[in-house]
Amino acid sequence: MKLLLMLTVISASLFFFSCENNTLDSVQTDSSTSKLVVDTLYASSTRTLATTFKPTTLSASRLQAGDLGGYTFRPILRFTNFPTDTLDATNKITVTDARIEFKALGATGNATDGARLRAYRVNQPWLTDVDSVGVDGTGKTVRWQDRHFAYVNQDTVLGEMEISVNGDNIPESLQTFEFDEDALPIVSDWADTTAGISNFGLMLDPVGDLDFIMHIEARLLTVTDTAGPTLIYSYKFENDDSVRTDTILAISDAFLIAGDLDTIPGRTYATTYDSARVTLMQFDFEQLNTLYPGGFNVASANLQIPIDWANTIVDTITGPNLQLIAANSESDSVAINLTYATNASLIVEMNQYSDGDIYLETQAGNERQDLAGGYVQVKLNDSEFYDYFYIEEKSKASYFSRFVFFEGDSLTLENRPRIIIKSLLLPDERL
Repeated sequence: MKLLLMLTVISASLFFFSCENNTLDSVQTDSSTSKLVVDTLYASSTRTLATTFKPTTLSASRLQAGDLGGYTFRPILRFTNFPTDTLDATNKITVTDARIEFKALGATGNATDGARLRAYRVNQPWLTDVDSVGVDGTGKTVRWQDRHFAYVNQDTVLGEMEISVNGDNIPESLQTFEFDEDALPIVSDWADTTAGISNFGLMLDPVGDLDFIMHIEARLLTVTDTAGPTLIYSYKFENDDSVRTDTILAISDAFLIAGDLDTIPGRTYATTYDSARVTLMQFDFEQLNTLYPGGFNVASANLQIPIDWANTIVDTITGPNLQLIAANSESDSVAINLTYATNASLIVEMNQYSDGDIYLETQAGNERQDLAGGYVQVKLNDSEFYDYFYIEEKSKASYFSRFVFFEGDSLTLENRPRIIIKSLLLPDERL
């Protein structure tokens, strides 16, 4: 629907703006009667695009563990950097106690007491969660995570951990997994590499439906001595009864994702992780050229996208973290416009809520000026410069987020995406 809803004209002694080389310039006018106009345009079309991007979680700053929104998240860990004094082939060690300590950073969803994670031994090598393991019958690449339960020994349970939760339904900062007594020889095998036993680590699997994700600090290669899951183990040498204790960080960690997005008719999406979705949106800006034939310059623009809160999931740590960029149609595909792809300063932040939390909207301040000059004015000057507003999550791998928006043809006016444009009409030419 192409509809112009609102027009407000304000007389003021103000600056007017001109768009030159896709930048926004400010010029002092010599007129004392410049007019500021405010127009609200509703989206002429909206749709969702499934991307082909397959992000790895190996470099994510957080591990996710739990179930939420139809997805299950399972951390995988490896510990291989054991101290060299435990690797003496002539003096075997026996591990007497072992635990893994995790730093919980919070949770998304309804954290509850009694929620548990069960650990299984991994029996196949992995470098990342998206390692290719071949192709299926259709020629599609099959990744490690697609068949991860085939690579986990479910007959070998290493133990269970109960997630400790405080009175505010938030996981306690320190979470501890204790190895079962009969699983301690596996830790001994990991330490004693001379035995020729492969060490592919372990996987943590939610027990039951947790209905929340616990966020765990991941191994950060830039902070090599302090961050990430920590294995603390006690051991004795074969010819020495004294007990020693060592602490090592995970050498690598990631998390596996199972599930898929169950879409709802009449909605668009911006999501993270596997086959992430983006929202595409168009506006009929030519209406403004028709409305103001004497000329005008766009000073500010605020895109407001109505949120379907009943189906939206927002990461509690990151909050709204979306961005807008321009894209073009290319036959049956959509690609980021080259001008915008090569200029990060043209990306517009979409990371705040309107009053009443009805809309996700453009960040106030410079971002609204950038949207005005870098997108709206450019489109007014050349209607074919780009085709779509392309709205996506800024990070596809670091957190779980599912923004669900109402489409542009919603019967409820409040549920339609809109852009509020403030422009300055050019003064009449003096004879």
